[in-house]
Amino acid sequence: MRLLGAPRDLLAALAGMLASMRLLQEQTVKDAASAHYELKLFGYPWAASGEATMHSRVLILKLVELLEMHGWSLYASIDQNNGPSGDSSYSETDCWYCVKSSDWTPGSIILHR
Repeated sequence: MRLLGAPRDLLAALAGMLASMRLLQEQTVKDAASAHYELKLFGYPWAASGEATMHSRVLILKLVELLEMHGWSLYASIDQNNGPSGDSSYSETDCWYCVKSSDWTPGSIILHR
């Protein structure tokens, strides 16, 4: 999971939540100046099947709840295909574009899966 433009308090809260769910494998700062972070998760929660899909849904709900607790709202969710001409054999990336309401400090973040 990559975070672009995320404030440190949100990053810390997200890492804490993932650690409490025993999903956080590693936390990396890709570029501190542009607030680009990466959180590696154990397993493949985004490609779950069977009973594991319920755990993935809980994770998504907790992500949305955590964002809202920090004043962020999910503005758009985009399923991007990175392959040429829509070739599905290339990796797909789900991007969440999040914004803060006007009564919060201005800012925006992007989460990539």
